[in-house]
Amino acid sequence: MKFGNNDPFVARDFVEQLAKKALNKQRGAKAAATGARGSPATTAPGSASTTSTTSTTSTATDGKAAGAGAGAGAGASALAKLRKDKDKERASRADHASDGHASVTGVSTSSALSAGRDREREKEAAALAELGGNANSVGDFDPQPLLQLFKDGISTLGALGTWVEDKITRMESSCQEAERRYRAETAKLNQGYQIVVTGFFDLDDRIQNIAAKAVHLGNRLETANVKRTRAQEAQELMNIFSALDLPGQISTLPQHKGRGTRRQLDTGKGAVSTTELNSDDSGDENDTKKADQGAAQAAADTAAAAAMAAAAAASAEGDDAAPTGAALGLFAGMPHLNDDAANIRQWHARITAMFFAETTNIHQAAALVQKLDFLAQELSLSDRFGLAKERIALTYSSIEAKLHERFAQARGSGDVEEMKQLANTLYSFRNYNLCVETFINLHRFFKGTGADFTTAKGVMLSDVEIFDDMVTECIKEGELIQTVFRNPESIMAKFVARIFEQRLSSLVETELKAAITKDYTNYLARLYRLFQLTQEMVRKLTAANFGADLPTLVDSVFQSYLSDYVRFEELALEIKYTSLLQQFYESIHHNRRDAASTKGLLEKAREFKDKLQAGAQLIGDLTINNPFINSIATTLSPSSSNADTNPFGSSAASASASASTPSDNLLSIELALTLIHLNADALQRCHLLSTNIDIYNNAQAIFAKLLDALCVNHVGYALDVALAGLPAAEPRTEPNIQFVNVVHAANYVFHLLQGHFRNVILPVVSQSYPAHSACVNEKNRVMETLESKISTGLERVLDCVSFWFERILDRDQQRTDFRPDDNDVSVFNKPSTVACQHAVQYMARQRDLIVNALDGRNLEIISTELGTRCHTVLLDHLKKFTVNSLGGLVLTRDIAEYQSCMRKFNLPALIELFETLRELSAIFVVKPENLRQVCSEGLLAHVDRETIMAYVRQRADYKSAGVARFF
Repeated sequence: MKFGNNDPFVARDFVEQLAKKALNKQRGAKAAATGARGSPATTAPGSASTTSTTSTTSTATDGKAAGAGAGAGAGASALAKLRKDKDKERASRADHASDGHASVTGVSTSSALSAGRDREREKEAAALAELGGNANSVGDFDPQPLLQLFKDGISTLGALGTWVEDKITRMESSCQEAERRYRAETAKLNQGYQIVVTGFFDLDDRIQNIAAKAVHLGNRLETANVKRTRAQEAQELMNIFSALDLPGQISTLPQHKGRGTRRQLDTGKGAVSTTELNSDDSGDENDTKKADQGAAQAAADTAAAAAMAAAAAASAEGDDAAPTGAALGLFAGMPHLNDDAANIRQWHARITAMFFAETTNIHQAAALVQKLDFLAQELSLSDRFGLAKERIALTYSSIEAKLHERFAQARGSGDVEEMKQLANTLYSFRNYNLCVETFINLHRFFKGTGADFTTAKGVMLSDVEIFDDMVTECIKEGELIQTVFRNPESIMAKFVARIFEQRLSSLVETELKAAITKDYTNYLARLYRLFQLTQEMVRKLTAANFGADLPTLVDSVFQSYLSDYVRFEELALEIKYTSLLQQFYESIHHNRRDAASTKGLLEKAREFKDKLQAGAQLIGDLTINNPFINSIATTLSPSSSNADTNPFGSSAASASASASTPSDNLLSIELALTLIHLNADALQRCHLLSTNIDIYNNAQAIFAKLLDALCVNHVGYALDVALAGLPAAEPRTEPNIQFVNVVHAANYVFHLLQGHFRNVILPVVSQSYPAHSACVNEKNRVMETLESKISTGLERVLDCVSFWFERILDRDQQRTDFRPDDNDVSVFNKPSTVACQHAVQYMARQRDLIVNALDGRNLEIISTELGTRCHTVLLDHLKKFTVNSLGGLVLTRDIAEYQSCMRKFNLPALIELFETLRELSAIFVVKPENLRQVCSEGLLAHVDRETIMAYVRQRADYKSAGVARFF
């Protein structure tokens, strides 16, 4: 039998196959036995041999069936054993897998395994039952066939083990041989790799050596070429300079013919070599001897000029183009130094027309002229080369002027490439800044006055559009400057500075001059708006990385306006506050008699006007004829007769109507809101327009203006008028306590002021302890002053109300009200006495006024005090009357009315107080023998005995019934 080479479970599968074969045989034998039992039991008499044969066959068959059954039983047992082994193996794997999760799934896993084993056992029992065996009894089991089968399996497994061991040995030998071959090949490849690496490093060293030699040769060639170029250019400059130094007109200049050639100068008398330039040949043979005498000095000067020419050539090494033959012809026909101006102008025009005919020559000529100019500047101060230096200066100016002219044309046409080339050429000229100025001046912002803020159609731009336009142009021009110029940062800084110094400054000056002619508030609003937009523009420019010192530029524009900003703010607030107060009093036809504040404001306005006229730099060049400044004195003058245009004046109608003005109308919540709103706007401006050092003091000053206008001049004045309108302590008529309405309005104003202080003032001054402390102290001082006035007024109100309450009781209470006739049945039909009705009605009106006017703690205190005083008045009032038993009922009804009135204050203290008064009224209706019990119960138990005794004496039967002995 052959087994698979790679199957580790061959033996087990083999045994299972044997068991299955035995089981199949057992099933076949059983089927055969069942068929035999199904044949007839008896046969006919004539068929004995057949029967005998059948019996023999049956016996043999039964033996075979028994053997097959035994084999099948053995196979079934083997199969059961194998299944048990499988169960154990599965249980072992399940236990091993459940070790890491025993705390969670241990119980469930054990239950599952147990259930699986039970199912397997049931299947095995069913298989044994099918084979005809009994799973529980082993007495009929024959183990021999199974033993034989087991022995056969062991033999087979031994042979299989021997074969497997041989196979393993052969495979190990094969593996070792392959490993040896692999190691040998790896060692061989490693040796080859080392050889390649060594060769690579050798090649790298050779490349490095060759590269170093190539770089060295290149440097030497470059140095030699530079020296050759400098020498060539120096020689050319020497030739040109020598030619320029010759007197007379120069028709042509030597042309460049290549390296090593001699250059000839045609002076009109013949060709002169470069070695002959030292002679001062003027064309006159009589001067030859003089020229020979100066040859030595000329040779020395020429040598110096040659050295300087070499230096000039070296300094111009970075120029874009070397001089060509056309460029060298620039000086041909140059006039003599002593020629007249007309001849010089003609030559200047001729060389300009000749040279600038070709655009490409302008940059080459500029490079040549710069070299000659450098050479001329390096020469000694002697007059030996004066003629050449003069001619070079003329040509330098001519070329530079033409370059500037062409740059202006390119700027106007928007030719960026032309501007870039011309700017690069002009960069080395002395008047390079003229190029920058030309670039900036030709921008649309700076054409004319620079103050045009309209569109192409003549429509005036808004503030936001003006500033957005400036930002857009800065960004656009920044990109253009970056392309055209070599030093874009400095040029962009100049452009931005021009925008601030010319355009923005012009805008601010124009707007503020127009605003100051109206009023200070409008001026400050415009200043705040312009400064706010400027700060926004600065943030945008900073984000765009412009190199200008933007904070310094902002200061240069606004410094003159911000230096005395707070004085403008204070004066504007004073004028606006005073104007609003006067307009309010005029609207209610009230003539305010205290003109001290108006006079003080008039003096400040005049002082400020004098300072403006003296030349104070507050708003630029403001003239003394400013209509607003000149109208301040007239506007504030109390004698002004124009009531329509004078917001501070008073009319005869208001004077006549002031006496009838109700005091409770002198305090306006709307006016208070307006004043606070103006102060909040001023603080908003202060936060932006003040420096970090001055902001705290400025905020303190602005808040002080609000306290003075709102609390002192408005609320304080209303309280003073209301106090003056209160009646005397003992009025003859019913007192008017409208003062509580003024207190109500004042309390609302206090709430508004506290909110303004908390939400607006504190965020500004909280970081400065001195300013914060000053604001708090000033606010508390003003509030305490007003609260003192309110306390005084409320005290007088309580005095008047309690006095009039007592006056009503004394006036309307009859002596017989509490001592009616015993037979007077009409007493039962009256709810209360007339005095009680009048007093309760009066007190109800005062209570409604107080409740509607006051709130919170103020209402509680005033109501308690008023109720206590009324209670005292009633106690004293009861002591004036004798009360009989029927009058006690009347008194009880009166006390109930008083108690009902006071209960509406909803104060427990007052309720308890008048409840005591009600219980006190019971002493007039109870029998004398019950007095002691009544006075010892309820609230009366806490009242002094002498106090109760004073009211007991007011009983009509006090003496007749001997009440004293029961008490």
